[in-house]
Amino acid sequence: MIADNLLKIEQEIQDSCALVHRDPKEVTLVAVTKSVDSATAEKLIEQGVKNCAENRVDKLLQKKQDLVNYPDV
Repeated sequence: MIADNLLKIEQEIQDSCALVHRDPKEVTLVAVTKSVDSATAEKLIEQGVKNCAENRVDKLLQKKQDLVNYPDV
């Protein structure tokens, strides 16, 4: 399901960029993980997402600890 949703989002980015003659490579996808657990965030990372956002400091610190194997995220 995550992979399917990610593909849909990437397609929407490409379609939107085509409408305004913009290079999709100039767009940065940021996955907001505030409503998911670390395991779900890890699945996103495994699908190639490199930019994640979390709005609660305690959740950010927990996810940072849980996802220590992904230092580039």
